[in-house]
Amino acid sequence: YAVPMPHRAKAGAVLRQIGRDDGDIICAITEGALFDVLDIVAGWAWGQLGDEGPVGYVALGTLEAIV
Repeated sequence: YAVPMPHRAKAGAVLRQIGRDDGDIICAITEGALFDVLDIVAGWAWGQLGDEGPVGYVALGTLEAIV
């Protein structure tokens, strides 16, 4: 299993079905919302929104790591 890497969403973050700008949008993410990153590939983070939210891809530039 992957260890979740907690991040906070920046303004304009959206959750997509695939890791591409033209991927279908699952939902807009509220600024400051928790997104647990499980994998990073080609500028896209795959993970889960909150503890029990939907899973998908977020552009890595719209996330900030929680240290």
